[in-house]
Amino acid sequence: MAREDAFYGDIDTELMKWLNEDTSDKDVAPGEMPEEIRNTFGNLLDKYNTEGTTDIVGCLSEDEGLLNVLAEKKSEVLRVEKEEAAAKEIERAYTGMLDAYFETAKVINPLGGFGKERLLKALEVLRKFESEYWPLMTRVTPNNLKVFHNLIPDEHYDDIMAGRKHALGAIRMKAGRSCCAGVAVYRIDVQTITMAPVIKLDWIYVAQDFRNRGVANMLMAELAGLALQNEETFISVNVNIPDDSDQEMRDEFEALEGLIRSWNFRLSVDTGRLFRVNLESLKGNKYFSEQAEGVVSLADLGLGGRDMIQRFFRKNNKDYDERMRIFAYEHQDFFDPDVSCAIVTGGVITALFLVHRYISGVYRYEIIRCSHNTDPIVFLQLLRHGYRSALARGDGNGMLFGTFESAEGFMTVAKLIPDALILPQLAGVLVPPGSRNTVSGADWDKLRTEAGYK
Repeated sequence: MAREDAFYGDIDTELMKWLNEDTSDKDVAPGEMPEEIRNTFGNLLDKYNTEGTTDIVGCLSEDEGLLNVLAEKKSEVLRVEKEEAAAKEIERAYTGMLDAYFETAKVINPLGGFGKERLLKALEVLRKFESEYWPLMTRVTPNNLKVFHNLIPDEHYDDIMAGRKHALGAIRMKAGRSCCAGVAVYRIDVQTITMAPVIKLDWIYVAQDFRNRGVANMLMAELAGLALQNEETFISVNVNIPDDSDQEMRDEFEALEGLIRSWNFRLSVDTGRLFRVNLESLKGNKYFSEQAEGVVSLADLGLGGRDMIQRFFRKNNKDYDERMRIFAYEHQDFFDPDVSCAIVTGGVITALFLVHRYISGVYRYEIIRCSHNTDPIVFLQLLRHGYRSALARGDGNGMLFGTFESAEGFMTVAKLIPDALILPQLAGVLVPPGSRNTVSGADWDKLRTEAGYK
């Protein structure tokens, strides 16, 4: 067998490509090469050092330079692997310490008393680690959002890009590089009854390779740290309860339920007002077979449409409407101009339906509101226009989903669209404890002593 044939017969062509590549001026570390190539290195040198192996010894012995390159490359790999192992040990030591703090804070209450003290101490340790070694947490912004894209559903991705939602990202080291390990998406809002500030957790997810490494706890701790910046702030979460047909979704739901339960959230089940409907299922619906009357698309409102929407929201005179008014003015292109629509009377909008479309053909309704009545026919006309516009675009296989604020609107949709999927929700709230439930660090030490603990 020729030397070249024997060599290629034993070593993957990808390895040859890597061997012949000058990596000295690149950011790619030797430790990042594919695992199968790394294994080939070991197998190759093992064969060379094994007595009785003739073919590989014969072909390699003809090229001492190649042997030196292989030995040098493997030395670099071993060095990188050793550095990675040391880095993992450092990270493991710190994250172990952080988990101990987190567990104490969670059991008591991370927003008050000794639980708050432990949480703040944990965040102090986290910042110390990041200043000495590498970041474990980061703010997710439109500038770095793309690297977290595979961890964030489209509905939240678009909101973060538009500035409607915020996100925190967890980072972990793998193969000598920083990797996106997890993400938490949230909104900062105001509770409509008490007007207390609230952090609404909309999504939390940990990548498969980084689970059981304290990532979710660290994300929750950062959210609690944000809540502590204002003593009255609490954290809320609403999670759709899936049915038994999708085991993967059930598993993810149970994991999330366990996480928020461990963080002392008060939990309850809410029937919710979220609906989902496949547009395909509306084709045989008698209410949607006719043309929408008296409805104008956002695109057809023309140049004055933005000011008309502004005036519509001002009329409602609610805090939510004020935020929507500002957002609709600054980001009108966020709403689909053909599916979004309004009913206009005398140059004034009396009913409005705003919808955002994802690239996938899924539509999320943002708001459906009437200024002076809740006649079901008004809702029907708006929904009918949106449905027919989506069909005209070719999105008949898409989906419409959203959450109604009013019970009237929700019940109207439930009657008009019996095929709509309405999911119950698990609602969770983490609030600062009252004074009678607050335990200071000194009180906690006293209680431990009285209980016989050192």
